[in-house]
Amino acid sequence: MLPAESSWTEPTLAAVPGPPRPRLVAALSGVTAAVFGAGLATAAIQLQGAPTATTVLVTAPSPTTTTTSVALTQLSALPGPSQTRVTGRVTLVTATDAVGAALPLPLTVTVPNRGQGEMTIANVRSGGAQVTVVWGGGQPLPLSGTGGFDLGPARMEADAAGITWHLDLGQRVLLPGHYLAGAPVAIGGGGLAQPEDTATFDAGPGSGFITNGDARVHLPPGPLHLTGPGTLHLSGVLTMQTASGAQTVKVIEFGRGPFDVRLQPSPGGGYTVTALLQGPLTAT
Repeated sequence: MLPAESSWTEPTLAAVPGPPRPRLVAALSGVTAAVFGAGLATAAIQLQGAPTATTVLVTAPSPTTTTTSVALTQLSALPGPSQTRVTGRVTLVTATDAVGAALPLPLTVTVPNRGQGEMTIANVRSGGAQVTVVWGGGQPLPLSGTGGFDLGPARMEADAAGITWHLDLGQRVLLPGHYLAGAPVAIGGGGLAQPEDTATFDAGPGSGFITNGDARVHLPPGPLHLTGPGTLHLSGVLTMQTASGAQTVKVIEFGRGPFDVRLQPSPGGGYTVTALLQGPLTAT
């Protein structure tokens, strides 16, 4: 059995490399487009509109298996000497650098403070031309059509009200497809951006977006599969099992390290959880 102290700490393991973090470069320059290296599609698009002209360089990561997925295949069904299995029911899950399934349309992007945020969608096509679409956060942005978001590592929360994915602090990939922006945006391609009440555009390889102002997508409760490496907070009624034994806890703070977390909505609220963690943690 584990010690009965109020907290317990797993020894720190060697770091496990995660997926390459995308890079974002902003500068004032002309419109350029190029491909740099295998598996990286890069596009720089100038958007000129009030108040300044800005060029956003978007580099979409190649959809290939990363060292993260390779590391997680080593997390077997039973916890090893440095692993922890968690089961039970959670009322709150938060994670950083969590990777989940791609989010299909329809989606709605919001910011917590109206007008204090932005979403720049780059390297898409509309009316036969390559354009940039900018949403200024004045009202929620509904996106419908046949595409979706591939967020890569991102911050998220799940509770009884649903699942929230935060879009800032990373360069995100638009899945190929046709999109309808159902709120006012500015759209342009190397000239002055034109305001539009709604806009349609098509995404392909290399299409992506960046946001600021804590832009987010909120989804209703549903099944969720998260992988790391990253950090986790789990609150609820939890059974924590290691090679040494089992212990009932209410809160687990984990990371940084690899994790594999599966959530299913619970009829009584919250989620049932099955998780396998490999790294430092504190439980109370």
